[in-house]
Amino acid sequence: MTRGTRNALRPCPACGEGRLEPRQTTQRAEHAGLSEAIPLHYAVCDTCGSELAEAPEAKANKRAMTAFRKRADGLLTGAQMRQARKALGLTQAQAAKLFGGGQVAFSRYENDDITQSEAMDSLVRVCLAQPANLTLLADQKGVSAIFTTDDNWANALVRRHILGIKSALEHQIAPDRVAEPSPQDPLKRHAKVIDIQRWRKAAA
Repeated sequence: MTRGTRNALRPCPACGEGRLEPRQTTQRAEHAGLSEAIPLHYAVCDTCGSELAEAPEAKANKRAMTAFRKRADGLLTGAQMRQARKALGLTQAQAAKLFGGGQVAFSRYENDDITQSEAMDSLVRVCLAQPANLTLLADQKGVSAIFTTDDNWANALVRRHILGIKSALEHQIAPDRVAEPSPQDPLKRHAKVIDIQRWRKAAA
């Protein structure tokens, strides 16, 4: 360890001479029938050898436990909440307006500082599964300009769901005649009237 790196470490409150080096191990946690090894953060003085867990370690340990409890309770973890928000094309402020929880709530959910309610968790999942619900929710909440792409994001995802249904129907009706769609021009994959009529006739 270089002198500069060592000086950047916190001083040891036990001996006043050493510096606290961050360490990590694991501890077994149990909740709601789930048992899992989760990270345990602490620090060791490079002079007196004292093992300490001050505010930074306590915060990291609390977040690790919160994330574990979320998994055990079947909720999205902080990392998954962040991924969901980004997949929906929302900023943290926009997500807070849409899903509730307060001005800085989403930052705390994503950092595993607090746990979202089951209702909020379900609402996020529903918007991910059915993107049209995001548009409806935005209209109800009076949130505008939530889409960050030139092509309307919600319409693009709705189109993707429709294309998936179209492809599944085609495979059920005539699996041997289904050609792979051209990735260069996804708009050509839209269902035409004649396609819909053919599907209805085959399903009748």
